[in-house]
Amino acid sequence: FAPDGKSFYFISERSGTLNVHKASTTVPGEDIQVTSFKENPVRHLSVSGNGILCFSWNGDLYTMKEGAEPVRLDVFVTSEEFKTTNRITNTPEQERNVCFSKDGRTLYYSSERNGHWGIWASTLSNKEDKCFTYAKAFDEKLVTTEGETCFQPIVSPDGKWIAFLRNRTELVIRDLKDGKEKSLLKDVNYSYSDGDLRFQWSPDSKYLL
Repeated sequence: FAPDGKSFYFISERSGTLNVHKASTTVPGEDIQVTSFKENPVRHLSVSGNGILCFSWNGDLYTMKEGAEPVRLDVFVTSEEFKTTNRITNTPEQERNVCFSKDGRTLYYSSERNGHWGIWASTLSNKEDKCFTYAKAFDEKLVTTEGETCFQPIVSPDGKWIAFLRNRTELVIRDLKDGKEKSLLKDVNYSYSDGDLRFQWSPDSKYLL
């Protein structure tokens, strides 16, 4: 529902793909289209108490005030206990697919830099910092090879490996200690859209499902 309680937002495919629409509680049959995305659907819609919309589109998270343009979000970390939020990235490019290292001192994510998707890592710079929520300094580096298209990182439960997709056709694991890579599956499947090839580690870190 909108903050006034007299209207509500919903996702509809009336425009040809899923977009955000708004309707009145008194005349629910009449609605207006709020977003106008093409090709990919809008998902995971929510509304804040002050009327800011939040949703995902094409693998990215957006916020939007009605009547304004959607704003894509960077990587943030929020404390579950105190609700403190800290911004980790501040780039004009996209970031997505965020995951923590086992010790919680490194964040891995996909980012589009210079026209290529790669796996990047932001690590706490100061040993005194115990978590990202209150940290002020981070060291960011590219984990995968420059110029290769890599995305969808997932750290193994034992913290030793990171799995990811390379060039949309290859499932790769990388040793986080020495950087050596192993190709597990290549040229068998093709990722036509982000997230359509999903995988996860087994609890013992011995298998990818």
